[in-house]
Amino acid sequence: MANIQTTLQDIGLKENEIKMYLAALSFGSQPASVLWKKTGIARSNAQYICGNLVDRGLLSMVTMPTGNIYSPEKPEKIISMLGRQYDVLDKKIHQVQAIMGDLRNMMNPYASVPKVKYYTWLDGIIDMYEDVFKEGKTIYGALNMVEDVHPGFTQYLEREYIPKRVQSGIQARWVVTDNPDTREYRKNDEKMHKRTLLLPEDQYPFETCIHVYAGKVAFYSYSQEDMSGIIIQNEKMHDTILSLLKASWDYARTLPINSEYRHEELIIS
Repeated sequence: MANIQTTLQDIGLKENEIKMYLAALSFGSQPASVLWKKTGIARSNAQYICGNLVDRGLLSMVTMPTGNIYSPEKPEKIISMLGRQYDVLDKKIHQVQAIMGDLRNMMNPYASVPKVKYYTWLDGIIDMYEDVFKEGKTIYGALNMVEDVHPGFTQYLEREYIPKRVQSGIQARWVVTDNPDTREYRKNDEKMHKRTLLLPEDQYPFETCIHVYAGKVAFYSYSQEDMSGIIIQNEKMHDTILSLLKASWDYARTLPINSEYRHEELIIS
């Protein structure tokens, strides 16, 4: 019975309509006054619900001197009902397709508004990182490794994010400020499916971190004093920041500290 009710709900019948229809199937031709007693539906609603089922083609109605008698149609009528709904939907689709060209011509190509979402606290920053897995694309970015990283975030990176990214085959390409921590971080490039190029910290003091991927740009901070971030979904902003990262990457390749990566071009995929 549960499967029957769920299926009938999925095709658009309301709870009381399902009760009334199933009662009609079980008890046969009856006035609405009998059906509402069998279902527990309020008497004032019974006639209205039966009328809806008649309109859907699931009940038929005969007017008698004593009132209306409602009879169930064969269950196969449900298929016919869905067929009519499909025909109506198909007609609407063709009507919209007919005006689609006019609507596109009316659209201002410069009126596109970026989709922006803000994130705060530990859960928010973790949600930002999890968004990478929805897209499954290579990540490009600039990192700032601060000393006061929230311990919960460090745990998330080590136990969940990095293993999941590696297992998913998602590559990463970073430019980072040169310091002992980032030099240590770079030692795991092969193991962690990433490439890391260093830039002089005094010339390039990154104050926040950037992820660029799949038409999105994410700016975030994961220090305990400022756990906040923003994801902007906009192709032009994505392409602009990616171009700046590529310029930083190309310059970093010329530095002696990155000699092992001097032939490693930033391939955009």
